[in-house]
Amino acid sequence: MRQWLTLGLLAVATLSTAQLSGAEKKGLEDTLFIGNFNLKDLEFARRPYESPFRLPLVNLSIDSPLMASDRLMEVHSKGGRASVQDMIVMTGSELGIKAVTAPATPVSTDVFPKELPAEFVEPIRRLGLAVALANTYVRMAQAKLKPSEIRALIEGLPQWAVEEPSVKFEFAKGPMLPQMALLESMGKVDLSAMLVGAKALVSTVEQELANLKQLAAATKWEGFLKFKIAEMVTVVAGVGDDSHRDRDARLVIDLGGNDSYYGRAGAGPGHAALLIDLAGNDQHKLPDVGAGCGLLGIGLAYDFGGHDSFRGGSLCYGSGVGGVGVFFKEGGDDSYQSSTLSQGFGCFGVGLLIDTRGSDLYKVELLGQGAAKTQGWGQLIDRTG
Repeated sequence: MRQWLTLGLLAVATLSTAQLSGAEKKGLEDTLFIGNFNLKDLEFARRPYESPFRLPLVNLSIDSPLMASDRLMEVHSKGGRASVQDMIVMTGSELGIKAVTAPATPVSTDVFPKELPAEFVEPIRRLGLAVALANTYVRMAQAKLKPSEIRALIEGLPQWAVEEPSVKFEFAKGPMLPQMALLESMGKVDLSAMLVGAKALVSTVEQELANLKQLAAATKWEGFLKFKIAEMVTVVAGVGDDSHRDRDARLVIDLGGNDSYYGRAGAGPGHAALLIDLAGNDQHKLPDVGAGCGLLGIGLAYDFGGHDSFRGGSLCYGSGVGGVGVFFKEGGDDSYQSSTLSQGFGCFGVGLLIDTRGSDLYKVELLGQGAAKTQGWGQLIDRTG
């Protein structure tokens, strides 16, 4: 009886979008009184064991549900207006992220294709070097892992997170590691480096976006170029209607047009990647590990304007599994549909889907839309529409 009453009260409490008011807390106290309980009865010891992977907020939820409810609603309320960078900082704080030593800033002497309009060269160079720096943070995070362990985590973490044998991932070829071995390997990963690397990349993106939008709005260039920045595959497409199928591109920038995406632009399986699409009515039909997925890596995707259709397999549109995945959409009436571990899912990391406005439709089959598991933070923020 005590357990069901507590759960029922929490369900009522979480319907609000802000902290519980004094009147609401008094109402809960009165309701408990009917069952011969009081507010202190919600704070009995309920932690049969401790875990190094359990978030402080989860411990607070176990020890003091009302305080945790207030904290969770406070964070979610801030998400309604915070920038992507602020969201990374805030969720990193909730995950207990520590400071890390900044790596050396990458440099590039790459000669860009002469077909690329000159005004785009330096903004794209800066974004490319920002992705290269984020890659350095990813390598820092993985430094204690053997290559075989990295591969085993990339394949095994999603299987472990989904806990449903019928769900298959196209990239998972080998058997999943036993739980103890998987957790032991994951314990070697420096999630702080992942979060700091994601924050650094987001910071550069937010600095460059206004200028890049202005340049894109003024250009008539319709080219499609594939080249390298700091040894990373880079794709830059103009304002025409383009088809993106690359699975190896770390930086993809599309200046406009009604585009189609079939590859892994903005997805980071084991590395860092960035996608920026600046305009147009776009169609996404993605494989597993798609735009906005960080799978033991960092994957950021930004899409601006247009009425877009986002279709995908598992791990896309804001999925952080062993890393950081962010999908940011500004404007338009959009449709999202994906399988599992998507649309704001986190496990040993952060997954954020942020849609600023428009009349949108969201569909996910399992574990998504603001869902999280062990040491994870998942959040879907739809601000208006």
